Amino acid sequence: MTVQELRNESVERLREEATRQCALIRELRFTISTREQGHVRDLRNAKRELARIATVLAEKSKKSTETSAAPNATIALNATNS
Repeated sequence: MTVQELRNESVERLREEATRQCALIRELRFTISTREQGHVRDLRNAKRELARIATVLAEKSKKSTETSAAPNATIALNATNS
């Protein structure tokens, strides 16, 4: 998936996809270590995809934190200025 497609997904869907990617990475590590698969590139790509998902999840959580924290921050600023 591209980053733009990931940004359009819900947080729950992203978490499910991250879980799938972790399972895929685990499986690829075992198959590469037992020489059943020689394409290390697949493992690298899976790690990159997991990193993309984690980045988008972090962006979404930061955005939701900023949105929910903004009213509290203005209240705190008003209290200190009084």
